[in-house]
Amino acid sequence: MTPHAPTTWADHWRDLVTGRDSQRGTDQRDGDPERDPWATGRADRFASYSKGLPADDALFLRLRAAVRPDDTALDVGAGAGRYALPLATLAHEVIAVEPSPAMRRHLTERLTATNAQNVSVVGAAWPAADSNVATADVTICAHVVYGVREIAPFLRALDAHTRRLCLLAIRVDQHPGMVELSQALFGEERVRQPALLDLYGALLELGIAADVQIIHASSGFRFADHDEATAHFRDRLRIPHDSPTEAQLRELLAAHLIREPDGRWRWPTPAPRNAIVSWAKGDAR
Repeated sequence: MTPHAPTTWADHWRDLVTGRDSQRGTDQRDGDPERDPWATGRADRFASYSKGLPADDALFLRLRAAVRPDDTALDVGAGAGRYALPLATLAHEVIAVEPSPAMRRHLTERLTATNAQNVSVVGAAWPAADSNVATADVTICAHVVYGVREIAPFLRALDAHTRRLCLLAIRVDQHPGMVELSQALFGEERVRQPALLDLYGALLELGIAADVQIIHASSGFRFADHDEATAHFRDRLRIPHDSPTEAQLRELLAAHLIREPDGRWRWPTPAPRNAIVSWAKGDAR
């Protein structure tokens, strides 16, 4: 019997996230502090990667053009501060919402180190955090929505808390290597993550016709060595550390990764594309 097709984009989105979260029987869930997947060392690796922002980062270039000195900026899913810290140099105030205790530790350490006194941190998931968050002139949400099961209230809350401009970053393509590695390690098809088309459909259902800018992915899928690559894919596939499956993963990566001219390693497929999805509010339209 054919499963009943979802009737809305929000249903479709929920099916994707539920399928991914249940694959391999994981008890972790992105955005859930009680089952925080960042607490296993992944936060340390991500914080190291996200330290510093390239001068040509497309999302930050958009922010630099849009944010005014007297603005309040809202960063939903701020992580270790990749955008919150640079935003602090542009805006009067930055509100950084981050549910993961492991990620907040890195964020608060960086705020202390840089003496960024105009950044306040809200330790809660979105949209539950919205009752503790004032409206902002500009809102960003960079590569956060992949683990959000109920996308409609998440997006509604972003829109409701934005006075002028809202920007979301999301992948256009799937994470490189995940389909092939899932098939090789587990003999099963990898449940795909929500991506640009799924987000755009969900926004249209809410009456939001957004603009889309396609950009090249950052160097986040390039690795200094095979140990770093193994840790990255182990986290993504939620493989137990020091397990036989991790050893098999390491062998697969050793056989397939290719080396770039700069000495870094990557999966042998073209770099995935990202998108900046944005919409203006009120008089800014």
